[in-house]
Amino acid sequence: MNALVHADYANHRSPIQIAIFDDRLEMTNPGALPFGLSLDSALSGVSQLRNKVLGRAFRELKLTEHWGSGLKRMLDSCRHQQIPMPKFEELDHFFV
Repeated sequence: MNALVHADYANHRSPIQIAIFDDRLEMTNPGALPFGLSLDSALSGVSQLRNKVLGRAFRELKLTEHWGSGLKRMLDSCRHQQIPMPKFEELDHFFV
C-alpha cells in the first residue's frame, strides 16, 4: 500500500516492481523521496503524500492508519517478528 500511495505516476514507463528472491522481497517504486524529505526523516515518520486522493481513499477504507506511519510500521513489524530489518534506499528516481 505504501508503494501505491507514494509512487510517482507521472512517469508512465516505470511501474511499481516487485521482485522475489531466495533471501528477500524487493519493491522498486517510481519516484524518489519528495524534494526536501530525507530518508532519515521519512523513517522517523515525516511524510509528504505525493498522491493525496489515493491517500485519502486508503485511509477512508481503513487500509492505512494515518499518514507517515508506513515505514515505521514495517520496521516495528520486523522487530516484533524478529526478522531482518528492511533496507530502504533511493536510487536515481526510484525508491527501493
